[in-house]
Amino acid sequence: MAARTTKKSFSSKRKNKEPIVFELEGEEFTAKGYVPGARLLDYIEDTADMNNASSIREYLKIAMTDEEYARFDKFTRDEDIELETISEVFEHLIEVQTSRPTEAS
Repeated sequence: MAARTTKKSFSSKRKNKEPIVFELEGEEFTAKGYVPGARLLDYIEDTADMNNASSIREYLKIAMTDEEYARFDKFTRDEDIELETISEVFEHLIEVQTSRPTEAS
């Protein structure tokens, strides 16, 4: 008897392509609406041995354009934004960009 093969078709459905606009202390920032799966795999692999702060920073870098991340980074430093607030931005972006809710801390 011949071995039976199965076929499954996959399709990538980007749930959110529109840019994500968020406000931090009255300043508006824009992030990418979607981060490709392969880029997320790179992020997971690249940050496996990093501490949480470095991991958050690396995700924010891929979540925004280079110019927008530079503006965000300068703003958070100039305005002395707390790590907890930056973490909230990170959680929001990763949740929307991956269409997966983050676990409550």
